Amino acid sequence: MSNGGFDGISYVTNGSEGYVMAGPGTETVAGTFDFELDYEMITGNDATFDVTLDHNSVVASKSIDSGSHSIILEDITLDDGHTLEYRVFCKEGTAIRINKVSIVAK
Repeated sequence: MSNGGFDGISYVTNGSEGYVMAGPGTETVAGTFDFELDYEMITGNDATFDVTLDHNSVVASKSIDSGSHSIILEDITLDDGHTLEYRVFCKEGTAIRINKVSIVAK
């Protein structure tokens, strides 16, 4: 993705519109999980964090709050054998520093 770059340990976007992070594209294991995004909003306030299965089925999504530094998609139940991605989408003019994504089994 050519919409930003790394500043050491974080990915910093440049305000371009589109998916600024997507991955890992790995196979799911059955269970219930929380997905937490640790971030800092730099400019703008129009971004979302979501989890998808099989590249197109959104199973959870939330707007990212510019007044916070983390967002949690809670209690996502997954079955075996799907392709998992978590993504951050920003509208034009919204820049964000993505520090990490944590996946916690419940």
